[in-house]
Amino acid sequence: MIQAARTPLSLLMHPAFFIFFFLLEKSLCVDPFFETCSLIKTCGGLNISFPFYFEGEPEQERSCGYDGFEVSCTRNTTILTISDNPYIIHEIFYQNQTVRVSNAIASGCLPLGRQLLLPDERFELAQPNGTDQFLFLFNCSTTLPDNLVSYEINCSGDEGGRPVLAMSKGDPNLVHALELCRTKVEAPFEEKADDDDGSNNEIGEEFVRRRFMLKWKASNCNVCSTSGGKCGFNFSDYHFQCFCPDRPHAKHCVSNL
Repeated sequence: MIQAARTPLSLLMHPAFFIFFFLLEKSLCVDPFFETCSLIKTCGGLNISFPFYFEGEPEQERSCGYDGFEVSCTRNTTILTISDNPYIIHEIFYQNQTVRVSNAIASGCLPLGRQLLLPDERFELAQPNGTDQFLFLFNCSTTLPDNLVSYEINCSGDEGGRPVLAMSKGDPNLVHALELCRTKVEAPFEEKADDDDGSNNEIGEEFVRRRFMLKWKASNCNVCSTSGGKCGFNFSDYHFQCFCPDRPHAKHCVSNL
């Protein structure tokens, strides 16, 4: 009768034996949030990761983003809403925490009120090279001269139906427009390669669709990701969380070996 081979007691007591089973146990017990946040999510060719997350996701998947940075994916287009205004995200630069966006409203109308974007607790305007300003002019005269009619945008605003104009700071008609409009708000736009000295042939709603840069103000993810973790957010105590293979940590993963 053939007997099964027995493992020598000395081998069972060998340190390497315990290390092997310790590592095996760790590999079989990966933190579920780490696994979830390791999945690649995309929309229209953009990688969507911390601080952004898709609207309507369950809590475990929302935890891979940061509170307030919800985006939607509509027809392969990533939409970010700021102060109830939708913007199309064209590019995301995770290393320096910036995004390139443009107005998503088809009519070109922005309900600006007193400020375009700021103050906002999530974003601030970034001003890279090649960024200029255009003006929204509110509370304008109901009767516009011919040279200003083409600057009017389809925007009722909060001025009782008075015309709203959009034009470049370098436009030669700006001085005349400022005499007829009592409120102005500056907004950023990126110059095109064929723009001259800040003025160009685009007027009115064409300006509103120009792209510009925003910098987000969520926690920096670099320390966590460098340590091998996945950045996220604890919606229970409203704090940044670094999801690691073993468990969540406050800032970065810690090696147990």
